[in-house]
Amino acid sequence: MTTKRRVVMADVAKASAVSLQTVSRVLNGSAGVQAAKKARVLEAVKELGYHPNLAARTLASSRSGVIGVLIAGHAHFGMVDTLMAVEAAAREAGYYVVIATEERARPELVRDAYVYLQRRQVECVVVLAESSRIVPVVQGVHERTPTVLVLAGQPDLDGISTVSIDQVSGGRMAAAHLTECGYRDILHLTGDLKWQDAIDRLKGFRAYCHGVGIDPRVVKGRSWDPAEGYRAGLEILAGGKPRAVFAGNDHLALGLLHAISEAGLRVPEDIAVIGFDDVLGAAWYAPPLSSVRQDFRAIGENAIDLVADLIDGKEPRNVHIAAEVVPRFSTLGMVAKE
Repeated sequence: MTTKRRVVMADVAKASAVSLQTVSRVLNGSAGVQAAKKARVLEAVKELGYHPNLAARTLASSRSGVIGVLIAGHAHFGMVDTLMAVEAAAREAGYYVVIATEERARPELVRDAYVYLQRRQVECVVVLAESSRIVPVVQGVHERTPTVLVLAGQPDLDGISTVSIDQVSGGRMAAAHLTECGYRDILHLTGDLKWQDAIDRLKGFRAYCHGVGIDPRVVKGRSWDPAEGYRAGLEILAGGKPRAVFAGNDHLALGLLHAISEAGLRVPEDIAVIGFDDVLGAAWYAPPLSSVRQDFRAIGENAIDLVADLIDGKEPRNVHIAAEVVPRFSTLGMVAKE
């Protein structure tokens, strides 16, 4: 049986009728290559299935082309969406990704995860964090390994680039949407308050309610799961039915909708509901769920832009991305009745 020969750079050069140097410049993103030649090279790479030799590239350039992604927290729901967005953006930009996870996010274990990534010669680390408690760890290691921190509500940090969705503003938006629909008796079912996202959404909800003279009713959720939404939903209904509920995320809202339906009540006729994240499928909930959308793709793209800046020696900077309300039938099905 004959083993198929590995495609090498010389094959790409021959197929695209350019020099090896031109192929190398195209693959490394160098400027000055004519558009027509660049197009021929990229087409040949695609047709031949060429994959650069990472080890050879590293030896030749003293750069690994590898970035690390460190997940400091539970890798589910929005964290997974963020990870996928970062990985896709990194691949599009030509980086290889090594992933390390530390679910408990204990400082000493996060440091160990950093060492794991550093030993793999990563040029930069993107940290996806659920809580600000790991910030001191990042501050202690970033001088050795450039770092981009993805964390809700994060203030400017010396030497560290950050990307964040404005979760406080998102909480305000959810409350404002409910009041704009005519609801005044509103309640917030929080997500897991160990997460900075949940803390900030609650902060925004309370700030808006106080600003318009509404008593901000709150039920603290124990997790982000649909089962917790159902459990909390039973608690909410037993304690005096609110006219509208802002659920900490769409999965909590799903469980809440089930509890409301089981009680023989209708959404939004009896209780209006808005979630957060605008997960895939939110438009197909029963009824279609209003939500506050986070642009996970924008998080990933901005994180990788910051990675490229740090690798090129540019100064750290901070990117704050706005959330937006996506109204659907769960809040807009009727005019609120006081």
